[in-house]
Amino acid sequence: MEGPGDEVLVPAGTVLEEGEAAPRPPGGKALLRLLEMLESDGYSQLAAQTVQLAVPEQDVSRVMEIVAETGVVPTQDEGAARLSAENAEHPGVAEEIAQAYLEVAEQMGPPTGVGPQWRSCGPWTVTNGQTYGATRINASGRVSALAVDPGNAAHVLAGAANGGVWESFNRGDSWAPRTDYQRTLTVGALAFDPSSPATVYCGTGEGDWWSWLGMGVLRSTNGGASWSPLCTAPFVGDGFYSLVVDPANGRRLYAGTRGGLWASTNGGVNWTRRRTQTTWSISLRGSELLAACQDGLFRSTDRGATWRAVALPGAPAGFQRLAVAIAPSNRRVAYAFGASASSGFLWRRAAGTWTAVAFPPGASIGQAWYDWYVAVAPDRANQVYCGAIDLHRGTLSSGTWTWVNLSSKFGGGNSIHPDQHSIAFEPGRPATVYAGNDGGVYRSNDRGINWVHCNNGLQVSEFEYIAHNVGV
Repeated sequence: MEGPGDEVLVPAGTVLEEGEAAPRPPGGKALLRLLEMLESDGYSQLAAQTVQLAVPEQDVSRVMEIVAETGVVPTQDEGAARLSAENAEHPGVAEEIAQAYLEVAEQMGPPTGVGPQWRSCGPWTVTNGQTYGATRINASGRVSALAVDPGNAAHVLAGAANGGVWESFNRGDSWAPRTDYQRTLTVGALAFDPSSPATVYCGTGEGDWWSWLGMGVLRSTNGGASWSPLCTAPFVGDGFYSLVVDPANGRRLYAGTRGGLWASTNGGVNWTRRRTQTTWSISLRGSELLAACQDGLFRSTDRGATWRAVALPGAPAGFQRLAVAIAPSNRRVAYAFGASASSGFLWRRAAGTWTAVAFPPGASIGQAWYDWYVAVAPDRANQVYCGAIDLHRGTLSSGTWTWVNLSSKFGGGNSIHPDQHSIAFEPGRPATVYAGNDGGVYRSNDRGINWVHCNNGLQVSEFEYIAHNVGV
């Protein structure tokens, strides 16, 4: 992610040695950009809440100092006074904003053919897109969710951060928009019902960024071709990170959101909150559920009714981000990938015991609040994918881990855009991997060594500025 604000990453008066890289601020450039946007729209309380979630307490003042240098965000004293007044007058600002959008959206719908209408002016894809490696690649906008149809391997759904749900029937070679006239275009999670793939669920409100535009859950009963609102409450103003459908019972769903850990037993119509802590990641295999929450890893063996903390050796008291995945090929194996204020963590469970694994070399925790996940190769319990700013793949063999940076390469394969948000595997072809990041969707047929972009027609780029030459 590049753009305005890059020049204020280093405090005024800082002198860098020759060849020294400018340090990333706490939370990374993504956090600075989000704070600038929220403050410019007058959402000071949301800005403060975002900082508290994204960085540890000791870094909050540092972040506000950096952003204040832009002149967009008030000084810490001014911001504290304004925030105190807003808290007293508007205790649920995210819900208020989302409700206002909801009320307007309910008066709108598809074009009627009368009056002016919007049409896309492109671009269909951005050529020569940014990577952190030696090659360039076509790019689009941020894709926060990916899902491949369990019954049709060529059928792929992509959920854009603020561009809605898109559908492809040719493994991402072309796309069509499917939720243009829904109440919100922010997507945080997608999930097929494995027992009935014609049913698909979409959690709106992207947890990584656009959480306050969440309007609940959408459902499709034709594989993603069309969608209808399933429920709004209790998710108005909330953002989704994870959505899981129980393969043994399609009526049972689990959701991880900024507002907690939720469960439904009637196909997503009604929800019960099981934990109040922010929940980033949920993994289900058989009767076991693992949930990665702000206060640690939790486990349930009674379909999500009760949860118990999992002891991870050397784990911090709280996380800036935590992700979890159970190996599809061996349910006894699982991985947890986390970040605290100053450290990154990776754990592996085998034979019922969790042990610490050396953190992926070169992996960054600087934007863990924003781009973070873990996944296990469908056919190899000893192969794990860790998504952060870059995508790293680790393979355990004879007691030794071998790591490869899959997204930023300088030889032996091509690169893709940074800032990783989602991953999916093709059913029946475990070497075929889809990666969703700030640059759109990419597909690899060899476990991430070589990539092709899947951004033709995926018009979900988020523009920061537009200009018109008044002289022409």
